[in-house]
Amino acid sequence: MALSIADYLLQLPENMNFAKVQELSGEDSLYYRMLSDYGQTETAYSLLLQEDSPSWLYEVKKGATTIWESWLGIDKKGEIHSSFNHYSLGAVTGWLLDSVCGIRVECGQISIAPKPDKRLGFAEGSYDSPVGTISSCWEYT
Repeated sequence: MALSIADYLLQLPENMNFAKVQELSGEDSLYYRMLSDYGQTETAYSLLLQEDSPSWLYEVKKGATTIWESWLGIDKKGEIHSSFNHYSLGAVTGWLLDSVCGIRVECGQISIAPKPDKRLGFAEGSYDSPVGTISSCWEYT
């Protein structure tokens, strides 16, 4: 039986660790965006909100203010493993803008359709487009 794209994407985090999913996607925004576009925004948020290594919030919990070159960056013993200022892993920010905040500009058309999640609680973003600033904000209270 053939799997739908959404079913296949859902199996990735279950069958391999987070770092392998990131490596396979090549660009985090693409993987997260595909999950969201195929009805699996909750799974995308779950990946985003993980706190154990390897994850985005592991870096934040370790004091990161930039994106690390390696998911390990600083291990549990405090040992440094790589550069702490590296764009390649920062691509998830595209998903934060176009899905979490919902700001998309495609084929000259602007759409705002945020996909909120109570676990995040709040999101705000803006894009300085050629026709002006496009903004979006949502909050659970």
